[in-house]
Amino acid sequence: MRLKAIHRKALRDLWHMRGQALAIALVIASGIAMLVMSAATLSSLQDTRDRLYRDYRFSDVWAQVKRAPSALAQRVAELPGVNEVETRLIAGAKVELADFHEPIEAVVQSLPDTGEPAQNRLYLRSGRMLAPFADDEVLVSESFALAHKLQPGDRLRATVYGRTQWFTIVGMAVSPEYVYQIKPGAMFPDYQRYAILWMNRRALEAALDMNGAFNQVVVRLSPGADERDTIAAMDLLLARNAAWARMAAWTSSRTVSCTRNSASSPP
Repeated sequence: MRLKAIHRKALRDLWHMRGQALAIALVIASGIAMLVMSAATLSSLQDTRDRLYRDYRFSDVWAQVKRAPSALAQRVAELPGVNEVETRLIAGAKVELADFHEPIEAVVQSLPDTGEPAQNRLYLRSGRMLAPFADDEVLVSESFALAHKLQPGDRLRATVYGRTQWFTIVGMAVSPEYVYQIKPGAMFPDYQRYAILWMNRRALEAALDMNGAFNQVVVRLSPGADERDTIAAMDLLLARNAAWARMAAWTSSRTVSCTRNSASSPP
Protein backbone atom coordinates (compact mmCIF):
# COMPACT_ATOMS: atom_id res chain seq x y z
CA MET A 1 0.00 0.00 0.00
CA ARG A 2 1.38 3.35 -1.07
CA LEU A 3 1.75 6.08 1.55
CA LYS A 4 -0.11 9.33 1.14
CA ALA A 5 1.90 12.48 0.76
CA ILE A 6 1.02 13.71 4.23
CA HIS A 7 2.26 10.42 5.71
CA ARG A 8 5.54 10.63 3.83
CA LYS A 9 5.95 14.19 5.09
CA ALA A 10 5.32 13.05 8.67
CA LEU A 11 7.94 10.33 8.35
CA ARG A 12 10.48 12.80 6.90
CA ASP A 13 9.80 15.23 9.76
CA LEU A 14 10.15 12.41 12.29
CA TRP A 15 13.46 11.40 10.73
CA HIS A 16 14.76 14.93 10.98
CA MET A 17 13.67 15.01 14.64
CA ARG A 18 14.90 11.50 15.36
CA GLY A 19 17.09 12.64 18.29
CA GLN A 20 14.22 14.34 20.06
CA ALA A 21 11.84 11.46 19.29
CA LEU A 22 14.31 8.96 20.71
CA ALA A 23 14.70 11.05 23.87
CA ILE A 24 10.91 11.21 24.32
CA ALA A 25 10.62 7.46 23.81
CA LEU A 26 13.33 6.83 26.41
CA VAL A 27 11.61 9.13 28.93
CA ILE A 28 8.31 7.29 28.41
CA ALA A 29 10.03 3.91 28.72
CA SER A 30 11.80 5.04 31.90
CA GLY A 31 8.50 6.21 33.38
CA ILE A 32 6.83 2.89 32.61
CA ALA A 33 9.80 1.00 34.06
CA MET A 34 9.68 3.10 37.26
CA LEU A 35 5.94 2.46 37.57
CA VAL A 36 6.40 -1.29 37.16
CA MET A 37 9.30 -1.38 39.65
CA SER A 38 7.38 0.73 42.18
CA ALA A 39 4.33 -1.52 41.94
CA ALA A 40 6.52 -4.61 42.33
CA THR A 41 8.33 -3.09 45.32
CA LEU A 42 5.05 -2.12 46.98
CA SER A 43 3.66 -5.61 46.44
CA SER A 44 6.83 -7.16 47.85
CA LEU A 45 6.72 -4.91 50.94
CA GLN A 46 3.06 -5.74 51.55
CA ASP A 47 3.78 -9.46 51.22
CA THR A 48 6.74 -9.15 53.60
CA ARG A 49 4.64 -7.21 56.11
CA ASP A 50 1.83 -9.76 55.98
CA ARG A 51 4.27 -12.65 56.33
CA LEU A 52 5.98 -10.97 59.31
CA TYR A 53 2.67 -10.37 61.08
CA ARG A 54 1.52 -13.90 60.32
CA ASP A 55 4.71 -15.68 61.37
CA TYR A 56 5.10 -13.68 64.59
CA ARG A 57 1.35 -13.75 65.34
CA PHE A 58 0.69 -10.03 65.40
CA SER A 59 -2.52 -9.25 67.30
CA ASP A 60 -5.64 -8.05 65.51
CA VAL A 61 -7.08 -6.10 68.45
CA TRP A 62 -5.48 -4.73 71.59
CA ALA A 63 -7.01 -2.94 74.55
CA GLN A 64 -5.33 -0.87 77.26
CA VAL A 65 -7.02 -0.69 80.66
CA LYS A 66 -6.03 0.78 84.00
CA ARG A 67 -6.49 -2.50 85.88
CA ALA A 68 -8.57 -5.59 85.29
CA PRO A 69 -8.70 -8.98 87.04
CA SER A 70 -7.05 -11.89 85.24
CA ALA A 71 -10.35 -13.79 85.27
CA LEU A 72 -11.76 -11.22 82.84
CA ALA A 73 -9.66 -12.73 80.04
CA GLN A 74 -11.97 -15.74 79.89
CA ARG A 75 -14.99 -13.48 79.37
CA VAL A 76 -13.15 -11.65 76.58
CA ALA A 77 -12.41 -15.02 74.96
CA GLU A 78 -16.15 -15.78 74.88
CA LEU A 79 -17.01 -12.66 72.86
CA PRO A 80 -18.16 -13.15 69.25
CA GLY A 81 -15.30 -13.03 66.77
CA VAL A 82 -12.57 -13.65 69.33
CA ASN A 83 -10.29 -16.56 68.51
CA GLU A 84 -7.40 -16.10 70.95
CA VAL A 85 -6.78 -13.90 74.00
CA GLU A 86 -3.61 -13.04 75.89
CA THR A 87 -3.19 -10.61 78.79
CA ARG A 88 -0.02 -8.79 79.81
CA LEU A 89 1.37 -5.81 81.66
CA ILE A 90 2.82 -2.66 80.13
CA ALA A 91 4.22 0.44 81.81
CA GLY A 92 6.38 3.48 81.25
CA ALA A 93 9.86 3.60 82.77
CA LYS A 94 12.93 5.76 83.21
CA VAL A 95 16.19 4.14 82.20
CA GLU A 96 19.74 4.99 83.21
CA LEU A 97 22.98 3.83 81.62
CA ALA A 98 26.37 4.19 83.26
CA ASP A 99 27.96 6.08 80.36
CA PHE A 100 24.94 8.10 79.16
CA HIS A 101 23.78 10.98 81.32
CA GLU A 102 20.69 12.17 79.46
CA PRO A 103 17.16 11.04 80.38
CA ILE A 104 15.92 7.89 78.67
CA GLU A 105 12.26 6.92 78.47
CA ALA A 106 11.13 3.38 77.88
CA VAL A 107 8.11 1.16 77.49
CA VAL A 108 8.36 -1.97 79.62
CA GLN A 109 6.29 -4.94 78.53
CA SER A 110 5.81 -8.27 80.26
CA LEU A 111 6.63 -11.67 78.82
CA PRO A 112 5.36 -15.00 80.17
CA ASP A 113 7.52 -16.27 83.03
CA THR A 114 8.08 -19.45 81.05
CA GLY A 115 7.98 -19.96 77.30
CA GLU A 116 7.17 -17.49 74.56
CA PRO A 117 4.12 -15.26 74.24
CA ALA A 118 1.32 -16.69 72.13
CA GLN A 119 0.97 -13.37 70.26
CA ASN A 120 3.44 -10.70 69.16
CA ARG A 121 6.40 -13.04 69.38
CA LEU A 122 9.89 -11.64 69.56
CA TYR A 123 12.70 -12.22 67.08
CA LEU A 124 15.91 -12.57 69.05
CA ARG A 125 18.77 -10.80 67.27
CA SER A 126 21.48 -11.64 69.80
CA GLY A 127 21.85 -13.11 73.27
CA ARG A 128 19.13 -15.31 74.75
CA MET A 129 15.58 -15.14 76.01
CA LEU A 130 14.79 -14.42 79.65
CA ALA A 131 15.43 -17.19 82.15
CA PRO A 132 12.21 -18.60 83.68
CA PHE A 133 10.97 -16.42 86.56
CA ALA A 134 14.14 -14.26 86.52
CA ASP A 135 13.39 -10.90 88.13
CA ASP A 136 16.62 -9.10 87.24
CA GLU A 137 16.88 -9.74 83.48
CA VAL A 138 15.59 -7.74 80.52
CA LEU A 139 15.54 -7.86 76.77
CA VAL A 140 16.06 -4.55 74.98
CA SER A 141 15.03 -3.39 71.54
CA GLU A 142 17.76 -3.82 68.97
CA SER A 143 17.72 -0.21 67.77
CA PHE A 144 18.27 1.08 71.31
CA ALA A 145 21.05 -1.45 71.89
CA LEU A 146 22.81 -0.47 68.67
CA ALA A 147 22.54 3.25 69.50
CA HIS A 148 24.37 2.65 72.81
CA LYS A 149 26.56 -0.28 71.65
CA LEU A 150 25.03 -2.52 74.31
CA GLN A 151 25.87 -6.21 74.51
CA PRO A 152 24.42 -9.14 76.46
CA GLY A 153 25.79 -8.91 79.98
CA ASP A 154 25.62 -5.11 80.18
CA ARG A 155 23.52 -3.57 82.92
CA LEU A 156 20.98 -0.78 83.10
CA ARG A 157 18.89 0.74 85.85
CA ALA A 158 15.14 1.11 85.32
CA THR A 159 12.59 2.95 87.44
CA VAL A 160 9.09 1.56 87.04
CA TYR A 161 6.23 3.04 89.06
CA GLY A 162 8.68 4.55 91.54
CA ARG A 163 10.64 1.33 92.03
CA THR A 164 14.27 1.37 90.87
CA GLN A 165 16.27 -1.76 90.12
CA TRP A 166 19.38 -2.80 88.23
CA PHE A 167 18.82 -5.29 85.42
CA THR A 168 21.14 -7.41 83.31
CA ILE A 169 20.62 -7.26 79.56
CA VAL A 170 20.47 -10.83 78.27
CA GLY A 171 19.43 -10.21 74.67
CA MET A 172 18.42 -7.83 71.90
CA ALA A 173 15.12 -8.39 70.14
CA VAL A 174 12.73 -6.94 67.60
CA SER A 175 8.94 -7.17 67.71
CA PRO A 176 6.19 -6.82 65.10
CA GLU A 177 4.63 -4.23 67.43
CA TYR A 178 7.65 -1.93 67.27
CA VAL A 179 8.87 -2.13 63.69
CA TYR A 180 9.11 1.66 63.72
CA GLN A 181 10.26 2.50 67.24
CA ILE A 182 9.15 6.04 67.94
CA LYS A 183 8.04 7.77 71.12
CA PRO A 184 4.32 8.66 71.12
CA GLY A 185 3.87 12.21 69.95
CA ALA A 186 7.38 12.48 68.52
CA MET A 187 8.11 13.50 64.93
CA PHE A 188 11.15 11.29 64.48
CA PRO A 189 12.61 8.23 66.25
CA ASP A 190 15.24 8.81 68.93
CA TYR A 191 16.93 5.49 69.52
CA GLN A 192 19.26 6.88 72.17
CA ARG A 193 16.51 8.28 74.41
CA TYR A 194 13.64 5.89 73.81
CA ALA A 195 13.72 2.14 74.40
CA ILE A 196 11.53 -0.92 74.52
CA LEU A 197 12.23 -3.36 77.37
CA TRP A 198 10.80 -6.79 78.03
CA MET A 199 10.88 -8.51 81.41
CA ASN A 200 9.20 -11.49 83.04
CA ARG A 201 5.64 -10.93 84.13
CA ARG A 202 6.28 -11.71 87.78
CA ALA A 203 8.94 -9.01 87.99
CA LEU A 204 6.66 -6.42 86.39
CA GLU A 205 3.74 -7.51 88.56
CA ALA A 206 5.84 -6.79 91.64
CA ALA A 207 6.86 -3.36 90.34
CA LEU A 208 3.29 -2.36 89.48
CA ASP A 209 1.57 -4.18 92.35
CA MET A 210 -0.56 -5.97 89.76
CA ASN A 211 -0.59 -9.54 91.03
CA GLY A 212 -3.59 -11.34 89.54
CA ALA A 213 -4.39 -8.45 87.21
CA PHE A 214 -3.52 -7.05 83.80
CA ASN A 215 -3.59 -3.68 82.07
CA GLN A 216 -3.42 -4.78 78.45
CA VAL A 217 -5.21 -7.52 76.55
CA VAL A 218 -4.44 -8.56 72.97
CA VAL A 219 -6.77 -10.54 70.74
CA ARG A 220 -6.59 -12.48 67.50
CA LEU A 221 -9.85 -12.59 65.58
CA SER A 222 -11.59 -15.53 64.01
CA PRO A 223 -11.52 -15.65 60.19
CA GLY A 224 -14.17 -13.34 58.77
CA ALA A 225 -14.83 -11.55 62.06
CA ASP A 226 -15.60 -7.82 62.00
CA GLU A 227 -13.08 -5.98 64.20
CA ARG A 228 -15.53 -3.13 64.84
CA ASP A 229 -18.13 -5.46 66.31
CA THR A 230 -15.48 -7.12 68.45
CA ILE A 231 -14.16 -3.77 69.68
CA ALA A 232 -17.68 -2.64 70.57
CA ALA A 233 -18.27 -5.83 72.56
CA MET A 234 -14.91 -5.54 74.32
CA ASP A 235 -15.57 -1.90 75.10
CA LEU A 236 -18.87 -2.76 76.76
CA LEU A 237 -17.30 -5.60 78.75
CA LEU A 238 -14.26 -3.65 79.89
CA ALA A 239 -16.37 -0.60 80.78
CA ARG A 240 -17.97 -2.67 83.51
CA ASN A 241 -14.71 -4.06 84.86
CA ALA A 242 -12.03 -1.36 84.42
CA ALA A 243 -11.75 2.38 84.98
CA TRP A 244 -10.99 3.14 81.35
CA ALA A 245 -10.20 1.37 78.12
CA ARG A 246 -8.46 2.27 74.87
CA MET A 247 -8.78 -0.09 71.94
CA ALA A 248 -7.61 -0.35 68.38
CA ALA A 249 -7.70 -2.91 65.61
CA TRP A 250 -5.28 -3.79 62.86
CA THR A 251 -6.37 -4.93 59.43
CA SER A 252 -4.19 -5.83 56.48
CA SER A 253 -4.64 -2.39 54.94
CA ARG A 254 -5.17 0.08 57.79
CA THR A 255 -5.27 0.67 61.51
CA VAL A 256 -8.70 1.42 62.94
CA SER A 257 -8.61 3.32 66.21
CA CYS A 258 -11.57 3.12 68.55
CA THR A 259 -10.68 4.99 71.73
CA ARG A 260 -13.34 5.18 74.40
CA ASN A 261 -13.04 6.44 77.97
CA SER A 262 -15.47 4.19 79.75
CA ALA A 263 -15.62 5.78 83.18
CA SER A 264 -12.80 8.18 83.81
CA SER A 265 -9.63 9.45 82.25
CA PRO A 266 -6.39 7.50 82.74
CA PRO A 267 -3.98 8.79 85.38
